[in-house]
Amino acid sequence: MERRSPADDELARRRASRHQGDGEGQPEEPLPEMGWKDIVAMTIAAYQILLPILLIIFAALGVVWLLFRFVFH
Repeated sequence: MERRSPADDELARRRASRHQGDGEGQPEEPLPEMGWKDIVAMTIAAYQILLPILLIIFAALGVVWLLFRFVFH
């Protein structure tokens, strides 16, 4: 398994540059802002993760209901 160097990692480089400080008083790089497209993407991702789980739960409840309705009635 090949290990990556921290120098290859963009996030590690940004963190290192933030903590070192260049001494010239340059402002920090602005943090990315969350826009409406990001909110829509997060909502779609949440549905893609949660919907199959909810469908499985409702299917299991339906099977249990049918089992009690017709077999144990």
